[in-house]
Amino acid sequence: MLPSKSQNTRQQIIDAATRLLIEEGAGGFSVRKVAQGAMISLGNLQYHFPTKNDLFYGLFEQVKDRVIAVAATEQEEEAQLFAYVDAIFEEWDTAAGSIPVWELGAMAAHDEDLAEMLHNLYTPFRKRLTWLIVRNNPDRSVRVCEHQATCIVAMIEGSGLFDAHSRSNRAEFRGMRKQLREIIKSIIYR
Repeated sequence: MLPSKSQNTRQQIIDAATRLLIEEGAGGFSVRKVAQGAMISLGNLQYHFPTKNDLFYGLFEQVKDRVIAVAATEQEEEAQLFAYVDAIFEEWDTAAGSIPVWELGAMAAHDEDLAEMLHNLYTPFRKRLTWLIVRNNPDRSVRVCEHQATCIVAMIEGSGLFDAHSRSNRAEFRGMRKQLREIIKSIIYR
């Protein structure tokens, strides 16, 4: 089934927002510039995304959906978990998968709604990790497992500071992703 004109326009807007975040960062971002980049009127953009945060939500959802789609291809629990981790790493390897998320993260420091969106972006993965840790470690409290899951997510996200698209010193951290996978396994299965 072909996407509708409305779906195409929404995608065009998200693509323009992504490009703008990559090229100008959070400081240069405005919905007016996004409308210009998408070659549509500001009113048309606001029809699809009434607020700037609605637009950011659409962008967040697209990144999340790409990662979840990769993980969903695996049936076995551990394979699914590491497919998810690898999908995040693959996002880090592209400008479109890394820079907008970091820029939105920076804006979330000053915007409660964006902070909530970021929290919601990570919640499904944290819950899945918590469940996996609890299942493999029935002696641990659920609270401890939740904290460990959050630490795993923080390690994955933090690794992007060193090993991601446009990082000039990436070669210095070659092999870190493999090590991170081993650390995650040790937390879940120890």
